[in-house]
Amino acid sequence: MYTATLVSRDLSGHGLTFEGRPIRAEFSFAGTPLPNAVQARTLDFWLVGGASGVGNWSNGGHAGSFVATYTPTQADVGKSVSAVLHLYYGDATYVAMSDRTLSVINVNDLPTGSVRIVGDTRSAGSVLTAVSSIADEDGMGTLSYEWRADGQLIAGASAATLTLGQGEAGKNITVVAKYVDGGGQAESVASDADPSLKHINTPGVTTLSGAIAPGQKLHIEVVDPDHQGNVYHRWQVADASGAWRDVEGAGLSDFTLGAELPSAVRVLTAYADRYGVVESWSNTIGSERADRMTVGDYYSDTDVVETRGGDDFITRGIGLGNRIDGGEGLDTFVTAETRFMFGKSALAGYWEMQSITTGLTSFYVKNVERVHFQNGADGVALDYQGNAGQAYRLYQAAFDRTPDKVGQGFWMARLDQGMSLLEIANAFVGSNEFKTLYGANPTNAGIVAQFYRNVLDREPDAQSQFWVDALDSKRATVAEVLVGFSESAENVAALVGVADRGIDFTPYTG
Repeated sequence: MYTATLVSRDLSGHGLTFEGRPIRAEFSFAGTPLPNAVQARTLDFWLVGGASGVGNWSNGGHAGSFVATYTPTQADVGKSVSAVLHLYYGDATYVAMSDRTLSVINVNDLPTGSVRIVGDTRSAGSVLTAVSSIADEDGMGTLSYEWRADGQLIAGASAATLTLGQGEAGKNITVVAKYVDGGGQAESVASDADPSLKHINTPGVTTLSGAIAPGQKLHIEVVDPDHQGNVYHRWQVADASGAWRDVEGAGLSDFTLGAELPSAVRVLTAYADRYGVVESWSNTIGSERADRMTVGDYYSDTDVVETRGGDDFITRGIGLGNRIDGGEGLDTFVTAETRFMFGKSALAGYWEMQSITTGLTSFYVKNVERVHFQNGADGVALDYQGNAGQAYRLYQAAFDRTPDKVGQGFWMARLDQGMSLLEIANAFVGSNEFKTLYGANPTNAGIVAQFYRNVLDREPDAQSQFWVDALDSKRATVAEVLVGFSESAENVAALVGVADRGIDFTPYTG
């Protein structure tokens, strides 16, 4: 079966695509007799408004699937786009055609050129003329003008010429040319505008409110200081595997849940602001159960995720600046990279995960306890105040060393599974490493003295006798004293630097 699926960068599911944003065609040749033929050649080309565009040849092997991209231009606005791919192998030709078309919609283009004033601004009675070189890819309506003297509007002055009155002569005269473009957007250019100044985009903010509960209405709010145009929404629900599927007929800012509840809901939002900047967002909320979901994909620039309750499992796709809040529970985040650089973020409560490959911040996470890397061999624990931190501090207190990644992962998993810290301390005390470090038959005073060195980096003081007496009188076991040192305020504070970089571990799967 030979198929081709069109995927709009921001408006997938709406049958639309923005001018200037790439469209992706995913071609599949499943079932061909040459799934890995190195001699195959392909030609993909795009149909825009029914006319064939320039094709792209490719030589070499394939695995039964191909991807091609096309970026619509201003000339494509209002036209339909589809894709075709030919696969040539020997004397055979295989053809895949897209299952649908996408209509190209306009993105506002800012005016180019300028308006300048010709004439003598010092003398009353002189005629000033506004000379325009303004152009707009979206088309231009009739120009109108606003004249000002020292910033004050001159009443009735709306033509391209101005006869300077006695009260305006010698003042700073400026003019603004105004028009409505072909897309209905009001535009203006001022004579005193600084051509070197460029618009700096202020990203919009999207907020998804509501909870996953029967009959609950979810609402997505969009606020953009750059004034968004038409806003497009696409609601999706996650199945048990974490895969997303569209909710039919749900394209508004509100979505009401039925009796059958999904594990997670997300809404994909896209719009172009008045400066022509396309913004696309994905907002996700999870349930109070253990959820599985994938975040960061082709459909949006930025993901904002709240998994809420439960022990959630989150798989990362693509994207930059995505924000994930794991909420309650023991949450695991699986990245598509082999390693990140971790650090505390300027965003309150978030960790910043920066790609070692690109140096860019891919994700911000908070209330996420564990991060697993793509290769599955390593991870970083972020719950210094939780089980990961307890295991780390116990190692430091008992053995005066940073835990090895395998040991950290093993004992952390035991804590996650319900074993108490005291039970692990008993295992440490009975270990060969403990006996080697403390001796086969250490005195209670010797044990306490070593705990002081491990935890406080100093020799015991008079207060150490409290712990020695507790051991001598059997009021406490060595394991209980070890836990007391491990979880003391001094040890927690001494190792606080760990909380700023995460704890390395190897995931235990037993």
